[in-house]
Amino acid sequence: MSTGKEKRTGVLVSIAIASFINPFMISGLAVALPSMGEHFNISPGTLGIVETSFLAATLILLLPVGKYADKFGLGRIYISGMVLFILSSFLLGFASSFPMLISFRFFQGFATAMLTSTGIAILTSEYPPEDRGRVIGIAVGAVYIGLSLGPFLGGFITQSLGWRYIFIFGASFSIIALVLVLKNISFKKKESNTRYNFKSAFLYILFISLIWIGFSKFQAGIVFIILLIIGVIGFIIYLMLENTAADPIIDVRLFKANKAFSLGNSLTLINYASSIAVTFTFSLFLQYIKGFSPQQTGMILVIQPIIQAIFAPVSGKLSDRYNPNVLVLGGMASCFTGLLIVLMINETSSMLFIYGLLIFFGLGFALFSSANTNQVMSSVDKPYYGMASSMVGAMRTMGMLTSISIASGIFTHFIGDQKMTSALKDQFLKGVHVSFLIYLTISFIGLILSYRLLKLKPKSPYSNY
Repeated sequence: MSTGKEKRTGVLVSIAIASFINPFMISGLAVALPSMGEHFNISPGTLGIVETSFLAATLILLLPVGKYADKFGLGRIYISGMVLFILSSFLLGFASSFPMLISFRFFQGFATAMLTSTGIAILTSEYPPEDRGRVIGIAVGAVYIGLSLGPFLGGFITQSLGWRYIFIFGASFSIIALVLVLKNISFKKKESNTRYNFKSAFLYILFISLIWIGFSKFQAGIVFIILLIIGVIGFIIYLMLENTAADPIIDVRLFKANKAFSLGNSLTLINYASSIAVTFTFSLFLQYIKGFSPQQTGMILVIQPIIQAIFAPVSGKLSDRYNPNVLVLGGMASCFTGLLIVLMINETSSMLFIYGLLIFFGLGFALFSSANTNQVMSSVDKPYYGMASSMVGAMRTMGMLTSISIASGIFTHFIGDQKMTSALKDQFLKGVHVSFLIYLTISFIGLILSYRLLKLKPKSPYSNY
């Protein structure tokens, strides 16, 4: 019979696998995107939809699912998400058209929302506070291992078997996580004395969907600009209503009362919005400008997430012993420095220059992510772990979606719907520089906010709430 420690270990391994496989799908596909574009005859700007559809679906469902999990059981949502992820991944491997691929990718994003909203919350519930940073560091380290192996394995699989097998590999590996969690976690329904606010959940999903559709297609015409405006105005009104709701999906009052929570989530959004498109952009740069194969590109891009995988657990462990906000500031500063340097990139840039950039970004993400997640989760009490985990995931996903949408929009502006050729190299490089100038500006704001977080005096979670 399994002991409590063995069960916790089984849960940790399952969540680590889930933490690995989701970023693997993102970074592995980043290398495969040019091959997918050639297969479906898609332009570089349009290729971003492969990633943004997945991220948008994740964002749309994260907070409503996290709130539901707090009320009715984290385990039930996690297991359901794992089953849906396996099914959608297998279907993606057999998609016969680009619209079908995007549809299945959207459902895979829904599954990821269910996993992301519960994974860290389950670990926070299962482990005592003195071990929390360590296990969160392991989960974050698994994210970066996925990011690191993604380009390498994604490039190898794409070149040897074809991009479809990236999805099949992800589905097959996820079955192990499903078996482990079925053996070691309770998925009974949790009793709750309060009703779930389905109206609030519906409005959140509606306005976030309108914002995404309008933002991703605003260059296509006035209709999408109108949808974007309606979405933004509607979401602002929605937040005002949430401020007085008895059981809100987004607890606006918590953001007002808990500065550590609000600043930590804001920094998550900023850090990912300013830096996550590095892999996406560098993958296109190395293949379109430098002429590398998918496998060669993967072997180069693997440097950044290897650094992240090595230092994320270290950062998590240090955040248990020392002020985590020092690490948060250091991580933001490293990413800002990398963005400042990347503005000098061009067709003649040496590989040593590119390696240095990847190391800067890798160290920055590693220092930032574990420490910031630990401080956010530690700033709330147990009944709010699902909500807090979902909020961190939502901010991370919104940042990733913003980052890749910026890059896709810029490339569409400079290249249009044309297939990439050598004649468009200069236009492509202009897009790279404009994108990273925008990211640098966003990162500077994050640097200021991380300094404010460092100056906060420690206090009890919810002491004024």
